[in-house]
Amino acid sequence: MIGLKLIRSIRKRIAFIKPLKRAVVDGITYDLDCRETIDLHIYYGGWEASTIAVIRKYVQPGHVVLEVGGNVGAHTLTLAQEVGPNGYVHSIEPTDFARNKLMQNIRLNPEMADRITVHNYLITNEHDPEPRRQIQASWSASHSITQRPDETVSYTHLTL
Repeated sequence: MIGLKLIRSIRKRIAFIKPLKRAVVDGITYDLDCRETIDLHIYYGGWEASTIAVIRKYVQPGHVVLEVGGNVGAHTLTLAQEVGPNGYVHSIEPTDFARNKLMQNIRLNPEMADRITVHNYLITNEHDPEPRRQIQASWSASHSITQRPDETVSYTHLTL
């Protein structure tokens, strides 16, 4: 009998043969690059299954939701699905790399696009005199793939 670990390894290798994929997962369409960890997990059924389960349990039609760290949209689009046409999702993503992928995935789901706004902000609890941060927006799915460099993100202080 083939072990589960071997099956996962074979599936991962197959995903790397043709890594750029358009996939529909739970009724949501994504453009994915399976060389990226988050994209690979979405392709195989979802990123952070326990988070998706909490979203599906507690987010109701008509809710207004704030997501900090929208990345490629794994949770943003699930939230938009759950809030329905009368709800709204504010997704915050400070990095260009992830925000561009997020915007593309939103465009692929036009029935949800009008209930999502993506904000180019960085949320932090620190007050730096030099408002700049190195942010990681990408994680390689394999040790053999070169990791994308962190992005330098500048931000404005907001006093609440």
